Amino acid sequence: MLKTVGFVALATFCATIAGADVRLPDQERLANNADTYAEALASAVGAASQSELRLLEQIVNPPEIELSNVEGNWNCRTAKLGGRFLEIVIYQDFRCRITKVDDGTYDLEKLTGSQRTSGQFSKIEGGKWLYLGVGYVDGGPAVSYDELPTDTNTLVDPGSTHSVVGYFEMTGEDTARLMQPSPQFESQYDILYLTR
Repeated sequence: MLKTVGFVALATFCATIAGADVRLPDQERLANNADTYAEALASAVGAASQSELRLLEQIVNPPEIELSNVEGNWNCRTAKLGGRFLEIVIYQDFRCRITKVDDGTYDLEKLTGSQRTSGQFSKIEGGKWLYLGVGYVDGGPAVSYDELPTDTNTLVDPGSTHSVVGYFEMTGEDTARLMQPSPQFESQYDILYLTR
């Protein structure tokens, strides 16, 4: 029965991303977004210091608003939740940039820091904005998202290039976040929090 329910949930999710070419391993990560987030957040809150809790409240509590005026330069910091060794880590601000593409999608690029991401987010069924990108180190990605192996999470060198997927949300006129379930490294859930 549980397998049937899981299959139906995954099939329903796949219907919502029709038109988006999502790798098989990433489909499951995205389909389990809500459960993964709840579990990781509970773990992080239980381990957080008072200062981390104040930062976490800013990152996770804002209501989602319609996407508008998103282009330009942003400050961005990553919150890693539910890690195997550290249950919460919130990094300092780095620089990110969002650029509109002619087809109505947006490019997102983290420009500084040792761990970077670059990819695109586009609107899918239900009004969500789906992000498909790559994470990498050492100066640049080896390949783009659509050039990654389609059915495995094998890293591509140089730069240990790997998939980064999630949902982009505006949370205010000058705040946004990229919600990333089950990242390939370190944590159970990552949130890239953007401010300007």
